[in-house]
Order: sequence, then C-alpha cells, then structure tokens
Amino acid sequence: MNKSSQLSFYLSFHGGTGAGNWNNIHAYGADGSKIGKVLDKRSLPKKVNLRELRGFDLGPDGNLYVVNAFQNYSQVLRFSGARDDRGRHAFIDVFAEIDAKSNPGLVHPFHIAFSSSGDLYVSAQDTNLVLRYWGPNATEGKPGAPMPLPPRLAASSGASKLAPGTFVASARFARKHNLPVGLQTVRDVHFENSGHLLVVDEGTGGNGRVLRMDDEGNVIEHAGCLPSPTHLVGVAAEPTLYLSCKDDNAIWRATGGSLDFRPWLQADNLDAPSGMALDSEGSLFVASRLGNAVYRYRADDVPAFEGVVVQGLKDHPEFLVLVPA
Repeated sequence: MNKSSQLSFYLSFHGGTGAGNWNNIHAYGADGSKIGKVLDKRSLPKKVNLRELRGFDLGPDGNLYVVNAFQNYSQVLRFSGARDDRGRHAFIDVFAEIDAKSNPGLVHPFHIAFSSSGDLYVSAQDTNLVLRYWGPNATEGKPGAPMPLPPRLAASSGASKLAPGTFVASARFARKHNLPVGLQTVRDVHFENSGHLLVVDEGTGGNGRVLRMDDEGNVIEHAGCLPSPTHLVGVAAEPTLYLSCKDDNAIWRATGGSLDFRPWLQADNLDAPSGMALDSEGSLFVASRLGNAVYRYRADDVPAFEGVVVQGLKDHPEFLVLVPA
C-alpha cells in the first residue's frame, strides 16, 4: 500500500468575517476527499472565537497548537492531540495571548515552531517580531509566558522598549538601536534538526530573505534577494529546504544544508504558493493560495507534476500539514 494513502492533511484557510469562514482548519484525504473540520467547536469556552486560524503544529506534550490571528483574538490555542470519535480535537486552553502590558508583541501571529528544548517560537506579522514563550513542559518559567530577551537584545539601548519575549526584533527597532538584524515582513519560522531556527522575512520589492539563527538570536547565515518568500518546509535526512515564493509563483530549493536557494519549480497554476508538506514517498504537496487548490509534485532534482489533489476550494489555503489518516 502506498504510504500516502495512509495520510490525510490538515489545511488552514485565510478566513474572514462571514460565519462560514470561522473555525477554518479542514481535514482532507491524501486523494483530496473532504473529511471535515478539525477543531471541535463545541468544546470552546465563550471567550474563544476561532476567527482567523493560521499556522499549527504538535507540541512536545503531544497536543495540537493553533494560531488564532485576528486582531484582539491574537492567541496560541491548545487542543488535544488525540482526535475524538468525530475525528476532531477538543479545546484545552489558551496557551498564550495578546496582553497590552505583559504580551503586547503578539499581534496577528502567523506561524509557530517548537525548539528542541520544547519552547514555543511565534512569528507576529503586525509587529514584525519573532517571540518566544516557555514551552508546555518548562520548569524554569511559567508555560506560555514570554521568555527573557536573548543577550544581544537585552544589552541593546532599547531593551526596555521591546515587547516581552522578543527573540528577533523588527527592522525599525534594529535601525534605531544599531542592531545587525531586524525583520521587515516576517512570515514562517522553522527549526532544523541542528537546533537552528530559520526565519522567513518576506521583505518588499524582491528583497526577501531566510535567516539561520542560533539559540542566542545571532544570525549565522542568511539568503537574500528572494521574491516574497512566505512558507518553508524541510527534509531532515538530506537536508533539503523548499521555500514558496509568491511573487514569481515558484518554489525555491536549497540542498546540502546550505541556504543557497535556487529556483526549482515555477508554474502559473501555483498562483502565490503558500503551505507545503513532504510525504515519506518523496512527494511535495503545495497549496496554491490564490488558485484555491493543492497540487502534488515529485520532489526530485527535477520536479515532476504528479497531479491535482484538490481544487475549487472556497477560500485561500494557507498552511498544510500531513497527518496519519
């Protein structure tokens, strides 16, 4: 049996104000068959609204963490990692959320990633920050609370003005306080097996980049001049990275553990590619954000189109994660 047939995928959508656009993470079979919504709305307390769900991932405690991204709903929500008899994940708690005093940086979060030590890193679009929070199994700090600033930021002239939990500052702050790196338009965050954090900065006017950072927030490598990169996915064993770039409807690829990204696949039907996922058979699933579809390609040195997975989606797909069926 093909291992892909034993997988399904979760897909988050852009969402909006209409009732049908709320609770917008859906499950599909690997063949594109619709399974249904992923999160159990009935388990939510009244104060939680699933308004604009973005990135999501399993945490070190085995639970499902989901970004809730709409303005004052800016939160990271925790759901049970186990599915109920309807195939849905039940709400556990609000793990982290925006607060004017204690957590003002978490405005319109985009994606999350867990470090090897189990701490949570979040990219926030409206503040252009990468924030970090004590993970669910933390003993040094309260789980879900902002972590201390890394050394370089803590020693900067503007440290007192940084949002608690800041790990990478905005470009605006960096320029003002003579820091070597700052984010213009932050998007994806992704941890490598090495423990290094990769940060995708979409930038403007074709000056997007990917930063490789150590655990103290120092840049150890970067790739620049990329056309509006947004999402990143990696193959641990190789290591190979795939980067979706919306401005040229392309996927760029870096091999051998470097950040030397080169154009790998360009196709008009990708139409602003967004989320991606790799299966164990060597296929790359790619969401076409403006094309409202998901396609599958052979992830070899020369890509090969393997088929349309699903098309005619009613909303713009954002994040895509493969899960056991």
